[in-house]
Amino acid sequence: MKQFVICFAALVNILPVIAVVLSQETQQLLLVSFDGFRWDYLDKVDTPNFDRMARRGVKAKYMTPAFPTLTLPAHHTIATGLYPESHGVVHNIMYDPDLNETITRETRNESKWWDTGPHPYGLQPGRKSATFNYYGGEVKIKNYTATYFVSEDPVNSSVTREEGVKAAIAWLTEGVAFVAVHFSEPDHVGHAYGPDSDEVKQQITNADETLGRLLDKIEASQLSNKVNIIVTSDHGMANIYRDKKVQLYDFINPDDVTYIVANYGPLAMILPREGRLEPVLQLLQNASVHMKVYRKENVPNRLHFSSNNRILPIIAMTEDPWEIFTVFDGTKLEAGGHGFDNDDVNMRTIFLAEGPSFKKNLIVDPFESVQLYELMCHVIGLNPAPNNGSLEVLRSMLLDSETNAAVLAGTANALAGFIACGLIWILH
Repeated sequence: MKQFVICFAALVNILPVIAVVLSQETQQLLLVSFDGFRWDYLDKVDTPNFDRMARRGVKAKYMTPAFPTLTLPAHHTIATGLYPESHGVVHNIMYDPDLNETITRETRNESKWWDTGPHPYGLQPGRKSATFNYYGGEVKIKNYTATYFVSEDPVNSSVTREEGVKAAIAWLTEGVAFVAVHFSEPDHVGHAYGPDSDEVKQQITNADETLGRLLDKIEASQLSNKVNIIVTSDHGMANIYRDKKVQLYDFINPDDVTYIVANYGPLAMILPREGRLEPVLQLLQNASVHMKVYRKENVPNRLHFSSNNRILPIIAMTEDPWEIFTVFDGTKLEAGGHGFDNDDVNMRTIFLAEGPSFKKNLIVDPFESVQLYELMCHVIGLNPAPNNGSLEVLRSMLLDSETNAAVLAGTANALAGFIACGLIWILH
């Protein structure tokens, strides 16, 4: 009888551990990214559905995106938990010296541009995943691709917000563990009209309505008890101006350059011709008080932007609202832009989360987007690949943050009980 009591006590102790594991494996995650959604956009117009989500879940004061604050690298950091220097998608426009090739809108879905780091979350064997217009979602990475995907045409986009909502709900209803949906606004309108425009305000309203439809359909489909939702973005948006451009070819000779990434916002990367690195570097370092220029190995450590061959030897960065061109001919006229230092207040973006894994009506301190990967893996019970984040940074927003601590503290006792139980039966 005594042996039975000991074994029963050990079983009781281990059951909560089993329950936590099973709960995580049956939960689903919907990630929604509204491209170019600056952290303070929620204060510009009424957003009843964003507000509803904040009341029912967690909202960050803001989220700091990865540097560079550009769409492809920032989204892939969310997907992998890696800084761009680690996952290899270092810019929307990349030159790879090893391949001697440049990524374009037409070739950006080729695996060679994305396959330099570990595969993203949800793309692991045995787990169903789906992506809607999420950059890299349709690409084969480490021989895996999403179970389902809808891809935006790289030249002519025709996908709609309503199609995204419909696809997400269908996939979640089927039981897909991870669904990522990307909407291209308010980014496009932010570029065209600027972040303070009425056009952007309308897109914020549109985003709120889209979120409302998602929340309502999740409830109507009786998925609320197992679907977690994270709403975020890749970067913010700053006002930019025609007369605030640094023209690199005013200071350096184009013949001294093998390859240059410029004419794309406030970040430039330069590969000088052999023997011309130091002269080009010195000329650019004295070019403008609005531009900082580094050897790539001297880029500030906090930016994590040096240890990759696709990061070219010279890095130039302008302060908000200045941009870098080789020669500015006036044809690329935009009112809004991004790509600035991720410490820039205008580059901050949003984070909200709700669902069975998250606490309610909680405001959390700012954090970096590199932390999202571990959080998302935890929510759906995936073992994360090596990454630059840590679950401990965001654990406090999880409902199981206290429960799991107590459960795991009792695990050692439970296992010891089982061992003792076995020994008693053997020796009896």
